[in-house]
Amino acid sequence: MIKCFDRISQSDPNFVYGLVYKGYVLTKMKRYEEAIECFDRALAIKPNDVDALKEKADILSNMMKYEKAIECLLKAVPLYIIDYKIHNSINLLIQLQSQMIKYITDE
Repeated sequence: MIKCFDRISQSDPNFVYGLVYKGYVLTKMKRYEEAIECFDRALAIKPNDVDALKEKADILSNMMKYEKAIECLLKAVPLYIIDYKIHNSINLLIQLQSQMIKYITDE
């Protein structure tokens, strides 16, 4: 499947959705760094792509890079203000971040 996305990228390197879907597939394969590269390339072409921002934030969250994940989601909020998933993700990440800080300071 990745080869298919590579062919699409070769024929149209500015096809944002091809990069986003490739990143999504790489995420499912747990190839997170490569997925982030795809989302970054998509965002370089279309900085307000909500899907790329949200997917990148999910990966960063899984990597416990909460501040960077929150930054991605905050960029997405004004672009798609009614997306409750984004608001829920921001709230969850803030809670996780505060729990991590509490855990670290309690030790």
